[in-house]
Amino acid sequence: MRFLTNFRSKRPLTEQILLITSCLIIFTSGAYAADKIIWAGFSFTGDYSENQERYPYAAKLATQTTENGMPVLDYALNETKKKYYQRREKLIDTQRDIDSGRSIALAFGLSQESIEEIGWKSEKLYIYRVLSQVMIFDFKEMLLIANFPAMLQLQEIDANIRDKEAHRKVFRQIYLNTNNTERSIFYEWIMRLNSVEIKESYPFYLKVSSLDLDSNLLKQLPEGTNANTYKSGVVQLFESILSKEQKVSMIPFTKGQSVGSKMSLRFNDTKVLELKLPEPDYVFDIKLHEFKYLAKKSGGLIKHAFGSFATFDLSLPVSGKHYFKQRFKKVNFAAFSAQDNVNVDVWNGQQTALRGLFVGFAQQISQKDAKALSQMVKEPQKVAKQLICVEEVIAKCR
Repeated sequence: MRFLTNFRSKRPLTEQILLITSCLIIFTSGAYAADKIIWAGFSFTGDYSENQERYPYAAKLATQTTENGMPVLDYALNETKKKYYQRREKLIDTQRDIDSGRSIALAFGLSQESIEEIGWKSEKLYIYRVLSQVMIFDFKEMLLIANFPAMLQLQEIDANIRDKEAHRKVFRQIYLNTNNTERSIFYEWIMRLNSVEIKESYPFYLKVSSLDLDSNLLKQLPEGTNANTYKSGVVQLFESILSKEQKVSMIPFTKGQSVGSKMSLRFNDTKVLELKLPEPDYVFDIKLHEFKYLAKKSGGLIKHAFGSFATFDLSLPVSGKHYFKQRFKKVNFAAFSAQDNVNVDVWNGQQTALRGLFVGFAQQISQKDAKALSQMVKEPQKVAKQLICVEEVIAKCR
């Protein structure tokens, strides 16, 4: 099969490779113009061996088909696309070879599932999250052009302790219920797709280069938690928040979530496309510091404080020039009656604070609000001025 394109990359490429194994690689015989995009459908990111660790519920659904033999995940995604896709570009889903013109394609990439359980009086609060990516790539150059993360978060309170079967029912709704937009990851993804600007190339590229865990934080990881898996999840969360708040594409983080320097988008058959990742022009290096927790009894209340701390370092990898390096914090507070005997999950409280920290940092890049920054950094006025450089860098990557 021959692929032709007019795409030109203006920068060198790294040796990193993004493998795409596709069951639904779809092509068009017409030249790609501004009004056409090739539709590739649903895929999993990462190596096959990571299925049970990163997205066990979707992996199970991937084995199921509709009455006409179509995979249920692809069917639900297509149904959502039919209802809510609003871009001016036509999505091409023919299976003929590309003989001329350009070949820009689009795929849904599933990154991770997670469940948090928080005690609340006699009940439990369950928080479900699904992380995905809007993957835009070029067939001729075998190059990832852009990546826009999208995340769905769903919260439910239950008086009963939920087992795997109860969780399975929730994730089945998240993936297959095309009528309830508040519970659909595909709806969230389509809305993200509708909001981004798709180009043949982007002027500059941004990436999270590394995430370092403080030695004391490593000791705080819950028993059985793999450090690399945790790091991958944290980076994907940061990517999703930063991309959505700043409307910027992110080169996917690969360390710890794939074998060597490779990562894959896997569909249902054995066809493989190897996609190179663009070399990042700017990189974020993040260090997570030790989480903090404090509980204090005051009268009839027990007050809790959950603290998260991170240092964000934005630099130019080629020259090593640093544009920004500051430590941020986020402290969440909660108070409960001592008589209620609330079972507080400290780890989950700290992870909630970490997400708040990422949201706060991403928003302050544009807002630079002195009052908000005073709760996050030691020198808010100084940091507000430095954030101007961060905003300028991100503007270059749009």
